[in-house]
Amino acid sequence: LEGTVEWALELSTGTPRKPAASQKYLWIPTGEALLVCDRHTGRVIARIHDEHGFSATPEVAWGDLYAPADSGVLYGLHIY
Repeated sequence: LEGTVEWALELSTGTPRKPAASQKYLWIPTGEALLVCDRHTGRVIARIHDEHGFSATPEVAWGDLYAPADSGVLYGLHIY
């Protein structure tokens, strides 16, 4: 499907930053939350809220996701 848009996601939770990708999900940091989206449909599955939002790109490694929040908290999640 070269050149065809498969899906688009309109965000109302702030400006998106560079996402991280895992096997099934996109992890999109925004100024208000870390969004978890299905890679194939673009549907938002979950939102991880932090009082100051997320600016940095999360890192996916060895089945875990590490997401630094703007509040100074580092979130570690086992994702598969």
